[in-house]
Amino acid sequence: MAAARISHPSSAAAGFEDYSLYSNLSDDELLQLAIERSLTDMQLNATPQTACHHDNKPNASNTNRNQLPVSSPPNPPASQTGAHYSSPNPPMEKPPDPKTFDGTVSRFMTGSGKRMVAYYKADGSLVHIGPEPEKEEEPLFRAIREGDGSRVKALVMCPGTNLMLPSKPGWLAVHQAAWFGQDTCLKMLLSAQPGMINKRTSQGETPLLVAVSRGQLGCVQVLLEDGADLEIPNYDKETPLYKACERNSAATVAALLNHGAAVNTQCIQGWTALQEATVHNNVEICEMLLKAGAKHNLRNMYGIGPLFTAAQNGQLAALRFLIRHGADINTQA
Repeated sequence: MAAARISHPSSAAAGFEDYSLYSNLSDDELLQLAIERSLTDMQLNATPQTACHHDNKPNASNTNRNQLPVSSPPNPPASQTGAHYSSPNPPMEKPPDPKTFDGTVSRFMTGSGKRMVAYYKADGSLVHIGPEPEKEEEPLFRAIREGDGSRVKALVMCPGTNLMLPSKPGWLAVHQAAWFGQDTCLKMLLSAQPGMINKRTSQGETPLLVAVSRGQLGCVQVLLEDGADLEIPNYDKETPLYKACERNSAATVAALLNHGAAVNTQCIQGWTALQEATVHNNVEICEMLLKAGAKHNLRNMYGIGPLFTAAQNGQLAALRFLIRHGADINTQA
């Protein structure tokens, strides 16, 4: 595969290179480009040694040394022996330690969204390029993700374990358990630290909201039985009931309604759970909501109600259901 040709900055300015130029390259093209550039930099570094007897003035035909020769192959054949390399070794496979590395560390993202990191010496030569290493996962969070109940129990019982310590801003062990559907681990955590049950993430999500959003019915039931607050919304004012309708989960909606969830709460854009249910044409959920006291005449911030939403989205089953239950067919936005 031929790597894309890109004009490179000079070695002295390598630390200030704009790596957005590489965002559209594939991972294979990036690695090919890194190897090609490393070989080219070594050639450039070796050139002054063979031409030191010449005048120091730049050659007019060689003033643009930032531009790679268009005709040069990415990997010169083995028979070409004219180049003098400063090192016979390719870029190292193991990445240097960023804390002790004496050079420039540049981070960028590929077109496919993969995070990459490149290490350069002071002279601009490439030392290593590869995927950015991930941070080591905390033992408790890893055990929860893997569903290792015995390990979670041991860590919970350990006096040195801080269950209120987040792995990232706002993300506690209970959120981890709710996300991955580990209801057994969730019970252990809540038994050891009941005060975590309504803690919110950086997005304002309680463990119940996380479980509902992920469709983890087992965790939803555990949280409801332990007294989780059903009405704490996220920062978009979306409640667990609203998210259950968004996920089109009749079982989750039923569980929330059986524990007294409010049915007419509106999100930040004025949508209700009933209006969200009509989008999915779910008559079963619509019926449960109406029986629980949902109003079919509430409008969102655009002046649109559930019936108009059903008609707008071509959801005939929901449309007929709402009309049978008294929705105004002459409603306007």
